[in-house]
Amino acid sequence: MTLLMTITQAQQEVVDEFALFSDWQDRYEHLIELGKDLPLIAPEKKTEESIVRGCQSRVWLNAEQKNGLVHFTADSDAMITKGLIALLVRVLNDRAPHEILSTPLTFIDTTETLRPRLFLQFMTSEEKKQLEESIINALKAIYDPEIPVDIYELGLIYDVVIHDDASVYIKMTLTSPALPGGGNLAR
Repeated sequence: MTLLMTITQAQQEVVDEFALFSDWQDRYEHLIELGKDLPLIAPEKKTEESIVRGCQSRVWLNAEQKNGLVHFTADSDAMITKGLIALLVRVLNDRAPHEILSTPLTFIDTTETLRPRLFLQFMTSEEKKQLEESIINALKAIYDPEIPVDIYELGLIYDVVIHDDASVYIKMTLTSPALPGGGNLAR
């Protein structure tokens, strides 16, 4: 008979697993791969009531109690978020409610790649440059609706700054003050 891992042991297993990757890109690729194995929520349970409020991406979470244990299924429309949800489900799935409520979740704080602040602090200057280039490439995929030129090449982006708290500041302008949807960009 094998003993089941405690939540604390499952968290340590996640921390140890991510410590095997020395490159931040490999860690994020692994996180995305984990998201592909997430026990998906049944389509009929993907309702407005199952949406996790406060997330930037859409996350649906379902919890059902079976034989005294809580069983989770979930989904997200964002790959990295889906990977994070997969980790939470992996650590908390099929546990007694009292165990879930009484065990502090610390593995995200101690897994340096999953903490945006530490993620940036541990990046080399070359990795930061690659990240900035990735952001610029994403901006180059956005085209002005009236002119077939991307917003970066058009000169609408003045600056891209990545802060230590993992927020990104993009200083930009619009082609016209009356641009439809311009009010949405200012958010």
